[in-house]
Amino acid sequence: MPQWAQWALLGILLAVGLCAFIVLLPTRQWLHGPSARIILKRWAEGGETMDVKVEVAQALVDAQRRNSDELGRRSRVYRMAVLLLLAQVLVLAAAVAYSSAT
Repeated sequence: MPQWAQWALLGILLAVGLCAFIVLLPTRQWLHGPSARIILKRWAEGGETMDVKVEVAQALVDAQRRNSDELGRRSRVYRMAVLLLLAQVLVLAAAVAYSSAT
């Protein structure tokens, strides 16, 4: 195998590993809505039922937006990893063709 192919494959392998790490990295940013403790505290403070419901609904919308943003970032990294894997196969095929020709 040509030396250029070895270095290219090593670089691509490291990039794929980094992408996999980013995609699989645990996150604390996933939100599931407002804390039940905060909701109960707001009700205990004498909050109107409709006001509390509106605040809960707004918190759920905000959590969904933030989760969607994070998932979008991870999805882009995943797509990059797929392209890198394709590049790895192409480099390997080119190296085999080069080796066969010489």
